[in-house]
Amino acid sequence: MSHLNAELQRLFLFEPVPETGQAALVDAQGRVRAMVIELARPARWAELAQVWRGVQSELDWPAPAIAVNGVDGYQLWFPLAVPLTAAQAAACLQTICKRCLPGVGSERLRLWPAEVGGPAGEPPVLPPARHQAEGGDEVWAAFVAPDLAPVFEDTPWLDMPPGQDGQTGLLARVKTLGAADLQHAWQSWQIGASSQAQRGATSTATTATSTASSSSAEPAAQVVGASPELSASASHTDPRRFLLAVMNDPNQPMRWRIEAAKALMPAAPQPAV
Repeated sequence: MSHLNAELQRLFLFEPVPETGQAALVDAQGRVRAMVIELARPARWAELAQVWRGVQSELDWPAPAIAVNGVDGYQLWFPLAVPLTAAQAAACLQTICKRCLPGVGSERLRLWPAEVGGPAGEPPVLPPARHQAEGGDEVWAAFVAPDLAPVFEDTPWLDMPPGQDGQTGLLARVKTLGAADLQHAWQSWQIGASSQAQRGATSTATTATSTASSSSAEPAAQVVGASPELSASASHTDPRRFLLAVMNDPNQPMRWRIEAAKALMPAAPQPAV
């Protein structure tokens, strides 16, 4: 396996990159290990950069991979350490776009997965990939560096095959989204918490307890689960009960459990003197 294919599998795929045909972006259960936002017609990096910066500054997520699609737009590829259902991934993407791209029309956006209540649908072509331009020339979709992204607004493609070493180097710096990242997104932006997002799917936080494929996901030790009381579908009308659930949940990071315990201390019964 080439170094480039190894990076593609680490970040986005359930199986090794095939010699021919489309890479396995969806598994037999309909789960995905990538989420994609595409902005096109026209390609405007300044707009999509709001998402790229926003998820880093507001959610503390690692930077998604940036690509030109070889036709008419830019893409952000979000790699997942733990697979999500198509419904969960779609809910995440829709919430992100509402927060970061409120003025962009749906005709310019392609989200994958797109339908909250449905299957993943036809996946985008994973870069680097060859395309046929209108004049018959071959152009390429490819991952690009953040500082070079604005250069491709008028021509969102490469005129020649991208170098494997360069593509590998770009992807090697990309980190996958872990369960803790997704849990933080739910807490901060209520991603996946709407009733529509819950149709036919468990919560994003609960999904984090799933074990990713040993050949494609990051070590299980990095995965943080959540109890049913803390899932996105749970109702949290009682702050004290919620804090107790956090404090007593062994799946939560110790720092969160300690903070919950501190918050509960004034309300704890005092020992008799």
